[in-house]
Amino acid sequence: MVSIKHICNDDYLTNSQISKSYIVYSDLTKLSLHDKAKLHSLKLCLSQKEIYRIDGKEVSLKTGDFLLVNPNQKFEVIADNKNTKGLCLFFDSEEMGGADDFIFSNDKYELEKENNLKYRINHVFEIIKDHKSDNSKIDLKSLFDDIISSKKIEYYSTNKLPLSISKNRAEIANSVLKGKNFIDNNIYEKLSIDNISDSVYISKYYFIRLFKDLFGTTPYKYLVEKKLEESKRLLINNSIEETALRLHFTDRSAFSNKFHKQYGIRPSKYKSMLS
Repeated sequence: MVSIKHICNDDYLTNSQISKSYIVYSDLTKLSLHDKAKLHSLKLCLSQKEIYRIDGKEVSLKTGDFLLVNPNQKFEVIADNKNTKGLCLFFDSEEMGGADDFIFSNDKYELEKENNLKYRINHVFEIIKDHKSDNSKIDLKSLFDDIISSKKIEYYSTNKLPLSISKNRAEIANSVLKGKNFIDNNIYEKLSIDNISDSVYISKYYFIRLFKDLFGTTPYKYLVEKKLEESKRLLINNSIEETALRLHFTDRSAFSNKFHKQYGIRPSKYKSMLS
């Protein structure tokens, strides 16, 4: 569960101040500044108008529009001179179950056209209107899952990234294969996409794109599938907690949810079937 921060007047919570999943509700009279994204985030305009300039791309948000921003992106935000209300949801990769290889396209979306998201985000806003305090808690993990599951949101848009590596196709394929082997040989380690791409000397986002092109899935999804496959063997002689710990899932709940999503049953049920 995630805390809510309420900001009013001309205050602003910079991205450098946010290190974990967070919800910010703002009510500003005027704002114009530059910032750098630290986490994935969703920016929703609740009233008036907001303008974002991200990596040279300008996106204007009116009431009900939202934008998705990637980590490490530099942006400029300009709020209307009138009272501009906004909602910003910050998603920490680890808390979201590993969002390292999700890349948003920075396009503008209309909340009205995203039925499930509309209900979920409106629910968040209703809680904020009632409380406007740090005491309210909201499950951002399931909301993030809804975002990346939306058919209208192209969250995996690495085809728009510039390619800057000078290798021939065979060398590139061989490097990505080595990255896949690195995953296979290190599933008991606490891996990140940075670890894996660094092992084959390819930039993170380029590695993600190439891996998906070659194997039809993202490296993160492949890593999770390999860990879940190994977990079935571990569950024979280990508890669910021990299995989750050895494979570096964040906790038992995260492991159980991923296991259930992959195999349709909970690890506790699977373990009872082994007896």
